Amino acid sequence: MTFINTTPHEVYIAVYGVVPVSEEHQIRLSEKVEKIGEIDHVPFYSKNFGGSDLPPVISDVCYIVSMIVAQTYPDRKDFLIPHDLIRDEKGQIVGCRSLARLG
Repeated sequence: MTFINTTPHEVYIAVYGVVPVSEEHQIRLSEKVEKIGEIDHVPFYSKNFGGSDLPPVISDVCYIVSMIVAQTYPDRKDFLIPHDLIRDEKGQIVGCRSLARLG
């Protein structure tokens, strides 16, 4: 299995090692926001994400993506997110122990 990291930073997987940022495959979503109305004088919006060129589905290749990308494209079974996060003494995420697929 090959992992391609489409996030903007390297991903450390404890049992695997570091997956560097892919220079070829970056997934960046556009955001569409539209005002729907108001609820008790509070503005209320619709927010949608999408519009990215997605990498092709390739046998034996999984893409490490951000949570928002995985949520936007739940049909992509090859999109994985870091899971069981590892934090340092300051609470900063420094890696993960596994990967997960949404759904």
